[in-house]
Amino acid sequence: MTLEICQDYCIRNYYSLAAVENGDTCSCGNGLQSYSALGHSFCNKPCAGNSSEICGGKDAQGNTYLSVWNSTLTTIIPTFVKQVGAYPRLGCYTDFDKHALSAATYTNATGMSAESCVGYCITQNYVYAGLSNAKTCFCDNNLAKTSTLWDDVRCTKTCSGNRREFCGGEQAVLVYKLDQSSVVNGKPKSLNEDNTPLG
Repeated sequence: MTLEICQDYCIRNYYSLAAVENGDTCSCGNGLQSYSALGHSFCNKPCAGNSSEICGGKDAQGNTYLSVWNSTLTTIIPTFVKQVGAYPRLGCYTDFDKHALSAATYTNATGMSAESCVGYCITQNYVYAGLSNAKTCFCDNNLAKTSTLWDDVRCTKTCSGNRREFCGGEQAVLVYKLDQSSVVNGKPKSLNEDNTPLG
């Protein structure tokens, strides 16, 4: 593994972020998880394919740290975030007169993303998180019976806080649901799955 191999792999698969850990493992995404933090000094493991490059690291307790790069050289086509933590995407649902999710809500006209919405719903102890109209987040423990699965193309407004992600649409909510079985060793199973955009 080298930084260049990981970055190239992620860009070819429509991801803007490339991360390397343990000297030999590449991960891709379009946004950092809500619990991510910058500024750690534990990224000190040489890359397996080029020992002059650093590819993540571990601290004394065995916590893994990623070396992350953001591609600004290419245009990344917006995509659906497949999973945020233990919340995989269920799909696009109708959101007409009665909201699909309505127990808690907040709007952020400049900073909404899938990660921030799911993070908010986690702090409020809800099982469902949903995004609508690029800037509104909804949470609940139940999906309204009046809401039905809709075509993904209805949920393609880009997020106000991350133009690389979709955040629902007009009268359409992009829904994520807690599923502990969707995480293995602290990582979403969907990590690095095909991320081909609509079209």
